[in-house]
Amino acid sequence: MRIVANSFTSFTVKFTNSSAIALISAIFLNVFVLFVIRIYLRNSADQPIFIRGVHPGS
Repeated sequence: MRIVANSFTSFTVKFTNSSAIALISAIFLNVFVLFVIRIYLRNSADQPIFIRGVHPGS
């Protein structure tokens, strides 16, 4: 069990060192996309202007 834990720890450290930046950026990108989609869906549900395709900013 100790050998499995040591190999898993070394693998985790190696994986984190090799792709920590890519992993963090991917997580932040997913969170950002979900956040934007949720805001857009909530706005479109509250305001029929979005459903008609006429944005208030344009």
